[in-house]
Amino acid sequence: LFFLDRGFLAMGNLLFLTGVYLLIGWQRAKALFFQKGRLLPSLAFFGGIVLIMCRWVLVGLIIEGLGFISLFGKFAGVLFLIMSRLPIIGPVFRLPIFQKAQMPFQKKRQEQMV
Repeated sequence: LFFLDRGFLAMGNLLFLTGVYLLIGWQRAKALFFQKGRLLPSLAFFGGIVLIMCRWVLVGLIIEGLGFISLFGKFAGVLFLIMSRLPIIGPVFRLPIFQKAQMPFQKKRQEQMV
């Protein structure tokens, strides 16, 4: 019902950005969003936020989602690893279906380490 509510999406975006800046600091957050190779995904992410504010909710949500995946997709492998070590939902993330979903992220991490 409230999935495409402009107010809730704007509040969520504001809280997400505030959390990122408070968690990693101003300089690192600025480097995360405004590095030379990440300008296009950052533009898509912030452009999606602006489109949501301008009442183009569905288009803004899609563009923001694409920018989010481009910016934070590299953290998915780490996120899977953390989730699999949690006490209650850890066994669920260790099921074979989630193991298959983790494989592309594990390969990328191994290639980066070499």
